[in-house]
Amino acid sequence: DGHPGIAVLTAQSVDPTALVEPVIIANERKNCRKIVGTLFLSRQIGVTPAEPKHEVAALPDATAVKKALDGGRLFGVNGRSAEPIALDGQFIITREPVTGLAAMKAYDGRVVVAIDDAGTPYFKRLRWGSKFVVLESLNPDGNTPSEVLSLDDSLGLPQLSQILEVAGVLFELPAPSAA
Repeated sequence: DGHPGIAVLTAQSVDPTALVEPVIIANERKNCRKIVGTLFLSRQIGVTPAEPKHEVAALPDATAVKKALDGGRLFGVNGRSAEPIALDGQFIITREPVTGLAAMKAYDGRVVVAIDDAGTPYFKRLRWGSKFVVLESLNPDGNTPSEVLSLDDSLGLPQLSQILEVAGVLFELPAPSAA
């Protein structure tokens, strides 16, 4: 407030040792755009910043993103178990459902939306076992428990029926366009 001619850009990180120094710029030099979400599709679309110190990169062609998100679904986040990846009230963007144990096992260690045989979705990290999966909370505060789902009907637990790869987070729904 004491310096209206400048803007200070700060970073956020789950790892406080990974924070970069703030950047101070003159207001007349800034060209800001609102970030409305984050996509986790670098493997699929192969975009990396052209400059090593840049945190973002222009996308030369949005076709790859559209193709990667085609058939995807949105899940609203309710609660704090998805922090710091997604906050309460935000939205998880998922890709097409994956079924079959062999196909689902390929997602071991990754963040997914797992769906049990009753249709209950869980936004967690998938850990594969021999007869069960552990769905780990993403929130490191220790207040949200893990969930255990069975891979067959032998354990008397809800069964894992499908997973959806998490493609990103949408911070807010876009306003409907005026017709």
